[in-house]
Amino acid sequence: MHQPAADSIGSKTKTTLRKKWSKEEDEAIIDFYHAQKALASWSDVSDDFWERLHLHLNVILKVSQGKSAATIRKHVLHVLQKKHANPASAKGSRSETESVQFVEQFESTVHSLSTDHVMKLSQILFKEMATRKGFAHYSEEFVANLFASSELLKHAGRSDVVYKLTNAIANRRIDVNKMPFGLIEYQVDFFSATNVHQIRIAPDYRMWLKGMVAQFGTKFLTAFRGPMWDGRSAEERGNPCKAQVNVCAPGTASLLPARKRPAESDATAQASKKKKSDTFSMPVLDHEYW
Repeated sequence: MHQPAADSIGSKTKTTLRKKWSKEEDEAIIDFYHAQKALASWSDVSDDFWERLHLHLNVILKVSQGKSAATIRKHVLHVLQKKHANPASAKGSRSETESVQFVEQFESTVHSLSTDHVMKLSQILFKEMATRKGFAHYSEEFVANLFASSELLKHAGRSDVVYKLTNAIANRRIDVNKMPFGLIEYQVDFFSATNVHQIRIAPDYRMWLKGMVAQFGTKFLTAFRGPMWDGRSAEERGNPCKAQVNVCAPGTASLLPARKRPAESDATAQASKKKKSDTFSMPVLDHEYW
């Protein structure tokens, strides 16, 4: 009796186990490319594109159950790319009416997803909207950071300032062109920076500080800012996270014009230099700027 070759059996088994691709899946992939505005090339996409496409097909549409991101990528680059020169020339299935139906279906099924999947979806949608609005530099981690901030404030018994400040700005309840917004902006910028030289002071905050110094003198600024980096090592100076702050503000040197020393004769200069060399003094750290 004739026995089939071993490699022939293996080949047939491999073919049998290989998962076929349906027309629905191909159309869903094309729709996703169109929705992402990735129309020029099948392969020229972002690093996380394949994982997002995998999530779209497996979790949202549930048309490619069990197919990994790598499998989907291979199918796109080896099959769809040969059929169509680019995504723009490929026709998907979704009309405007179907898009509306898809959104409605998504809203009705999203409650059944796990928290991790909902977070991943919210990050994808946020990144897409940010890109469309011209804020492509926004990280998709913003969504996770938003909830982490609110939870931290809640556990500390603090007001949810992230949520409230967003509402106040969006609803024009606070004027972003005058105080106290300049002060608020500086506080946020201060603790978001890794070095004080990354921080700029808004004109409204600068003008207010100069007015206060003119009225009450530089002692006001010393009490207003707090110790800052007094007693800190040289390596820690300039690091916002190491400062001991009352209210974040720049020092007098960045607010007031540079002080000019009166001209002195050569004899006076020499006498002054000799006097300093004969007198022991502790080094003084200059905190005037920051």
